[in-house]
Amino acid sequence: PRGFPKLIYRASLQMSLSLEDTWELLRSGLPCWVLVSVIVLGAHVSSVGGMQDFSVYRMQHFDLHGLHYGSRTAVVNMEAKGALSTMISRRCVIVKWAELTSETLLDLVNKGAGAVLVLLPRELSTIEDDELQMWRELESHLLSTEIQIPVYFAFEDDQTLEVFNHTRLWAEGERDSSAAASLGRMLSGYSYQLITEAVVEPQVMAGLRITSIMGKLSGQGLEQSLPTMALLAHYDAFGLAPSLSFGPDSNGSGVAALLELARLFSRLYSDPKQRPKYPPFLLCIPV
Repeated sequence: PRGFPKLIYRASLQMSLSLEDTWELLRSGLPCWVLVSVIVLGAHVSSVGGMQDFSVYRMQHFDLHGLHYGSRTAVVNMEAKGALSTMISRRCVIVKWAELTSETLLDLVNKGAGAVLVLLPRELSTIEDDELQMWRELESHLLSTEIQIPVYFAFEDDQTLEVFNHTRLWAEGERDSSAAASLGRMLSGYSYQLITEAVVEPQVMAGLRITSIMGKLSGQGLEQSLPTMALLAHYDAFGLAPSLSFGPDSNGSGVAALLELARLFSRLYSDPKQRPKYPPFLLCIPV
């Protein structure tokens, strides 16, 4: 959708060898001129494809009673890696939503991941009820946690799955730790660079106004001595990512019911002969 942040991605040749790998290659008898040629080649190769982009949705970020919740940062400019990669420090790790748990996310943060991109199914309606319940529990837990790195969500499509599948294959290849395998990956492989487009670090929203809508009908007798029936509904949706918080049942249906009750009560209380004793108090509030 227009107006949402985007992640720009481009494929670049992966041209890097550790000092340990370089020393092992020299000990194996590889001529120095071959290694020097590879290094010179790496210095002149960058992008192997044009830039493309896809929409992403940032994780909720808010403060409440002096405590911090949600993802605290937003800017991403780093290489994409799979969750099983041995080199995720200061990289953007891509995981599918079904693979994500609170323990997995905490482990990625502790290992130094620079950002996390979670891929959601193309059709959310296809998710089984038990899987959906697990996701709700994860969502509730993450919303009560402070996370210092950017966390974004995107839907699975040809573009995002291309990046995800590449990072997974690359991570599997990293399990072969020999220097020769490292050289082979360096010469034949490429990586994806993920960059947030026109995104700045979040700032405190000053002067934010929140509106509550209230209504009250008078009952029979002295109001101060009558008990009050309170009927409430929240009129906005709340979720892990604000832009993905669709609210038919949380709480569009509740607001619709409250409005209908207000209409019926208004007609009922307008006739003094049939006015109930207890006054209802109707309140429609933000989450």
